[in-house]
Amino acid sequence: MSDISVDDAPLAGYQERRLAELTAVVEARSSATGRTFSRKRPVLAAAGAACAIGIGVLAWPGSTPAAYAVTRQPSGLVTVKVTQHILDSGNAAALSRELRSLGVPAAVFAIPAGKMCPQPYARTAALPADVYQMPQGIYTVPGDLPEKDGGGWKMTINPGHFKPGQFLVWVLTKSGEYGMSSSGMAGPSVAGSRLVGMAPSTATYLADGRLIPCHPRPWPGPKDPGRGGDVLFANS
Repeated sequence: MSDISVDDAPLAGYQERRLAELTAVVEARSSATGRTFSRKRPVLAAAGAACAIGIGVLAWPGSTPAAYAVTRQPSGLVTVKVTQHILDSGNAAALSRELRSLGVPAAVFAIPAGKMCPQPYARTAALPADVYQMPQGIYTVPGDLPEKDGGGWKMTINPGHFKPGQFLVWVLTKSGEYGMSSSGMAGPSVAGSRLVGMAPSTATYLADGRLIPCHPRPWPGPKDPGRGGDVLFANS
């Protein structure tokens, strides 16, 4: 059984001390190397599945699209659709509970841009070669949802293929969009490429260990206005 705690509860004294130690290590690394610790993965197309037998939806009053929808297929695969509205809804924890109720060991964190969520007792795990392939893999790379449907992402998860103690961490945030430079390239480290705005972005991690509630804190080290929110693991 995975040890996952994502409810918004005060941290114990020893947890605060461990967070302070981890943050100090990251700040020292950042000062020495100038690393940004940004590990955003590209958003690629993900395959869906049909023949739903169970659906959980968090809807909002009026015409606002649902924040998320979770569907369990007859095969046991679980499909999740998350709209961009969940970034500002504060209901990432509700989605986490919905996933766990369907047997998916997962935690979803909506982290503001420029913030990090320290997880001093969790570590990223090695990804198997077929991690993103269904049905033999564990989960698909989050794929784009159409803007006409509210935007956001969709992914498919195979709950039966997690090893004991493993869990999925799904980060929802906003990160910088950069204009093209004269060299035809764009990015925070490209000369002549400027920050033009912030856009929703996502990252996924296969991890093990123990998760604690996410209490976002500013990234240590040099300030990067385009840096998205992310999780800081014990082995980051």
